[in-house]
Amino acid sequence: MPRGKFIVIDGGEGAGKTTFIRSIPELFPDRQICLVREPGGTLVGEDVRRLLFEKGPKPLTEFLLFWSARAQLMKEVVMPALDSGVHVVTDRFDSSTHAYQLVARNNPGWRTLFYEMRRICLEGYAPDVYVIFDGDPEVFLSRRHVDSTETINRFDREKLDFHRRVRRGFNEFIEQFPHDVVDAERPPDDVRKSASEIIRRVLEGTWRPA
Repeated sequence: MPRGKFIVIDGGEGAGKTTFIRSIPELFPDRQICLVREPGGTLVGEDVRRLLFEKGPKPLTEFLLFWSARAQLMKEVVMPALDSGVHVVTDRFDSSTHAYQLVARNNPGWRTLFYEMRRICLEGYAPDVYVIFDGDPEVFLSRRHVDSTETINRFDREKLDFHRRVRRGFNEFIEQFPHDVVDAERPPDDVRKSASEIIRRVLEGTWRPA
């Protein structure tokens, strides 16, 4: 049985990626798609999520907790789904760890550790494509703070310069891997149309890097 496609949707706070991901079952009703989020998706991952978003661990602890949750998610959910032919779409992945923990938190010395952890955790199940919702962090944050449906977490409260470094971290990361970029400053319907077209082509096997 062909392995399912593994798609990462990522971007800064307020980019609109989570809203889009929630619409995927409606957009692709005839496809078997498993939706997961990071950190989360497992009992271990959800416990880690609470620690990360509520307690504010030290930088190295934060970095390692993300990888711990990711390792559990890969073994418990992602790998079995892909092996059974089910497609997986994840809200954030290692692209976020690179953007937030390495670049935005100014920890370039962890780069070697990052890629070693990536090798160990992914075990050959690398994403087929990273879809990045890109745009001006100032625009995204203004959206985030007026959207009453979203809970504001400690990452949202970081200074604007932090979020600008996050954007740079995403851009640096994706240059190494298959990726596509969605201009997420546009109206939501336009963003949804662009992102869904990328997903459609990936699932059909017709997507090619720009």
